[in-house]
Formats: sequence, C-alpha cells, structure tokens
Amino acid sequence: NSKNTTSNKHTNSENKSALVNGKSNTVTQNTSGDDTNSLNNSTEINSETLAKTNSKVTSNDTLKTDQLNKADTKVADTNNPLNNTGEDKTETQIDEKEINSPTNSIETAIAEANPINEKEKENQDRWSIAPSVAPVYYNSLTSGSTIGSQFNTNSSSNDINMSYGLKGSYALSNSLKLRAGINVVNLNYTTNDVIVYSGSGAAARGVTGQSNNIVLRPEMSSVTILSRTIINSDSAPEIVNTKYNGTLDQRFSYIELPLELEYEVIDASINLNVIGGFSALFLNSNEIYADIEGTNTLIGESNNINNTSYTANFGIGLSYGITEHLNLNLEPTFKYQINGFNNTSGDFQPFFVGLYSGISFK
Repeated sequence: NSKNTTSNKHTNSENKSALVNGKSNTVTQNTSGDDTNSLNNSTEINSETLAKTNSKVTSNDTLKTDQLNKADTKVADTNNPLNNTGEDKTETQIDEKEINSPTNSIETAIAEANPINEKEKENQDRWSIAPSVAPVYYNSLTSGSTIGSQFNTNSSSNDINMSYGLKGSYALSNSLKLRAGINVVNLNYTTNDVIVYSGSGAAARGVTGQSNNIVLRPEMSSVTILSRTIINSDSAPEIVNTKYNGTLDQRFSYIELPLELEYEVIDASINLNVIGGFSALFLNSNEIYADIEGTNTLIGESNNINNTSYTANFGIGLSYGITEHLNLNLEPTFKYQINGFNNTSGDFQPFFVGLYSGISFK
C-alpha cells in the first residue's frame, strides 16, 4: 500500500507536472499567438502611421510650396503696382507722392496745359491781321459820261489816288482763307476838253451850257459848262473861242467793306494766291472841281452818284514770309463797280484797280 501510495503520489506528481507543462505550453502557444497578432497589428499600425506621416509630409511640402508661391506672388504684386489688389494702394501712394512733390506738380500742370496751349496756338495761327495800303486808278471800260451827254466823246485823264485800311483773315483750311476788312478809297474821274467860265455876259451872248447831273453851289450859279468837242468854232461866240480848254474833275471817296476768299495755288518761298469776292461801297464824299480861268475851283457835286454801290473783286496775291509770324503781301486787284451811278450817258462802266500791299501778322 505504501508503495502504491507512493507510486500514486509520484504518478499524480507527474500528472500535475504534465498538466502544468501542458498549461505552460498552452500559455506559451497562446502567448506566441498573441505576440504574432500583436506584431501583425503593430506592423499594420506602423504602416498606417507611416502612410499618414508621409501624407502629412507631402501635405506639408505642398502647403509650403503653396505658401512659397503665394509669397512670390505677393512679392511680384508688391514689385509690380499694376497687379491685383496692390494696384490702387501702390498707385495711390505714388500719386500722392507725385502730387506732394512740387516739381512733379509743375510738370504735371505743364503737361496737362500743353494740349490746350497747342490747340490755342493752332487757333491763333489761323488768324492774321494786316494794314492795307494801295495806289488805285479809276476809269471806265467803255465810253460815256456821268456828267451829261455832251461829254460822251470827251477824253478823260485820271489821277492815281490812295486806298488805306485794315484787313483780317481766318484760315478755313491750309489753302483757303476768308478775308474781311475796312478801307477808305479815294477816287477821281477827270473829263478833258471842257470850257468853264462865269459871268452874266455869257447868257447875254446866247451861250448856255449846264448839266442836269451837277448841282452847283449857290455862289457858282452863273457858271457855264461846255464841251469843246460840240462847239463849232466858226459860229461860236468870241467869248467861247477865247477860252482855253479846261477840265471837270469829279472827286469822291467811299468806305469800303470787302469780303473775299483767298486760295493758295503755290506754296513756296513766295506763295501765289488767287483772290475773289465783293465789296460794299458807302459814299463818303462827293465833289466836282472845275478849271475856271486857270484856277481849280469847287463848283458843286454830282447828283447821280449812289450812296451805296458794290464791286466784284478779283486779284492775285504774292506772299513772302519774313518770319514765322510776319508776311509781306503784294496784291494787284481789279474791282468792277456795280450800281455806282444812275442816269449816265453812253455806256459808262466804272472800275478801279489797286496794288495792295502790307505786312500781315498772325
């Protein structure tokens, strides 16, 4: 029994040891399994962590790159005042500095004024003004007389008179100008082969001569006016034959208002222009002088000269530039008078020509 008991104990001890070993193996196996799972899980976690880390690094790199790009863009925007939102501020700052700078303010004012000055200069250059002086000669294109029919065939001789005034012009284009002005024109028309004498003896001897177109002054009421061309010297009274040939001189002046166009034909050192237009003439003075006994005497005036008349004008102009603003002008001009007289004899067609000259300023 004792042996059996001992044997049983020994067997139980071995069984316990085996049980313990089995449990230990089981624990070991379980532990090994758990360790494997833990390792796998750890590996998966590390992979995820690494992926996340890499993603964060990539994101950080991308973010830094974006930030760098934005920083570069801001620097570019700052350096270039024409871009984006920095434009107004930069320009405003620059403008404020420029405005606050006295030099820039003066330069800006000058620059802004220059277009106006150029326009004003151009407008001023279009205008020119000039005094006008001319010797003028008055005559008729055909025969006839303003005094009376007995003088139709008489010869005439006219003096050179003067016209003087002021004219202005405006350039409508580079080659066309509109001109206007005011002149005083002095004219005369002298009839030759005239016998003029005074005294009551003429009427007593049957010598009468007068013109319906002459209004004599009161003190000249006894004056007799005859044309030598119609007198028969054989039958004429002695008082007539003993008189020498005299003249009858009509003197009159006008205020002239010309309105003309001037067209430039040749633009060179000496410009050539053609001139056309008309003038209004307003009678300023009207006198008739006669040669009586060798003395030139005022006897009256014409009653058939109109207070208002007109002329058709045509001329050639020569212009030479002395300086940028001064021109020397020479203009021979023909003016045909319209409606100068009424109740004339024959076919009297008056005209006058003038050689107009002056220095124009623009």
